[in-house]
Amino acid sequence: MQSTRQVSLVVGDSARLRCEARGSPAPEVVWYKDDAILEVTARLRVTWSLRLDHVTVEDAGVYTCVVYNHVATISFSYNVTVKRINFHNFAALCL
Repeated sequence: MQSTRQVSLVVGDSARLRCEARGSPAPEVVWYKDDAILEVTARLRVTWSLRLDHVTVEDAGVYTCVVYNHVATISFSYNVTVKRINFHNFAALCL
């Protein structure tokens, strides 16, 4: 089973990507970004949900959680885009 969701963020935003699955026996979860395993950092917390804090344009990509046990494997993917705010255009909109 694969599910893909689109997530649009602006630089500086935070987001939580959820990996919602259950199983018996209790499954393991692994998160990937663009096919590379993610490691925990000060800005990136990895559990059943993935917390992205203060995103930058470099955080854009495809995030996938893979949930597995000896019975089955499923995955969920998020296509994350990150845009910069153009303050010149933003200021013009506020006038």
